[in-house]
Amino acid sequence: MAEWVEKGETCSKYFFATLKSKQAQEWMTYLWDEEDREIRDEEKILEYVYKYYAELYAQPAIFQADKREQENTLTLVDQLVSEEDNL
Repeated sequence: MAEWVEKGETCSKYFFATLKSKQAQEWMTYLWDEEDREIRDEEKILEYVYKYYAELYAQPAIFQADKREQENTLTLVDQLVSEEDNL
C-alpha cells in the first residue's frame, strides 16, 4: 500500500501492472455445476454462467388464477394519480 501512495494514483506503468496482477487473481478458472461436475473450459464456463443468470432472472409465468388475484388485489389499492394527471 505504501508503494501505491508513493507512486501516486496516476495512470502509470505501476498502476497498470498492479491492475493486471489483480485481474489475474480474480479470473475464474473453473466452477462446479449443479450436478457437481467440474467445468474448466472457458467457453463452457461462460455458457453455464449465462444460463444460470438467464434462468435466475427469467420472468415467471403468470397463471390465469394468479393474474385474477393480482387484479383483485390492485382494486383494493387507492389510486394516487388521477387519469387527468396521467394524461
